[in-house]
Amino acid sequence: MHLFNADRLRLLITDSCNLSCSYCHNEGQFGRSEFMSTSVVAELAIWLQENSIRVDNLILSGGEPSLHPQLTEIVEMLSGTAKKISMVSNGTRLNPAVIDRLAGSGMSYIKFGIDAVDALSTKGPLDRVTRTARQEVLANAVYAANVMPGSHLNTVVSAFNYHRIRKVIEWCDRHSMGVKFLELIEVRPEVHAIKPFPDDAGHSWFARIYEDVRDLLSDVAYNPVVMKFYARSPAGQLIQFSENFCLYGACSRLWTRIDAHGNLIPCINRPVTRPFSRSESGLNQTRFVNQEMTNVSAWPCGAMGIAEQRLDSDRTDVDIALSDGSVLSFPLTGRTNCVG
Repeated sequence: MHLFNADRLRLLITDSCNLSCSYCHNEGQFGRSEFMSTSVVAELAIWLQENSIRVDNLILSGGEPSLHPQLTEIVEMLSGTAKKISMVSNGTRLNPAVIDRLAGSGMSYIKFGIDAVDALSTKGPLDRVTRTARQEVLANAVYAANVMPGSHLNTVVSAFNYHRIRKVIEWCDRHSMGVKFLELIEVRPEVHAIKPFPDDAGHSWFARIYEDVRDLLSDVAYNPVVMKFYARSPAGQLIQFSENFCLYGACSRLWTRIDAHGNLIPCINRPVTRPFSRSESGLNQTRFVNQEMTNVSAWPCGAMGIAEQRLDSDRTDVDIALSDGSVLSFPLTGRTNCVG
């Protein structure tokens, strides 16, 4: 049964985090110090299997999921319910022993939220709790990539690091890792101050980055459904550039979200949740929220009056305007996956 958006489910197993990055939207969770209970996870796993619900990728997120005291048990409970189980983590609480346990429990790969590889901190000045151990975090990422191939970096592009993107790609190439660069989402007014480029219309954020690192990228293509540019690094690693899905109301094409309280989250920018039950009514409620997420007029993306970007059905490429006035065309792709 196809139930979740894009057959992908995000489980936000906690709303707590040991860092406080200014750009973080906490996946739409507005509480503090809540941990999803293992009983809820066990019930969910049974419900998924009994209803034969297809899950191509089950993502554990938060908050910082490694804070959950039963993280390994959660992965074990969910193994078998999805083709792949992944986790989004800042990496500060991981180590080789923990990574080995997660891999042995059924985790497929880890996405490391790392904003820089050459600064004093992997989070830099955007991290209000400043003392993250850069070398240890990077070592954890490298170890995870060896134990769980497909582990890669998630890098939010901001005023702090947009000029460091070349170094990130080069570092990933040396360590046989991919990276996904994420366009900044302005979740609160002060985030505007760390926006790297003043105008992000017409893929200009990607254009500015591409101009700086074009010699490192090949096989560039764009998927307008998931709003991502895909490319290859010199060593063949997958490089992704994920556009601001909030800006164009594209979240309904990406995943369905359940928070640490066990509720469905329609929008990361509104403190609104919907009840979710492991029953027949749960199926109907999930379908309702999936449909609700497509109604951009109900959420900030629609309130901003920005229409979704669409390409003509007969188009086979997308045009990107560079700062010198020239225009490049990249082919469209049906690719949607994060790992190579």
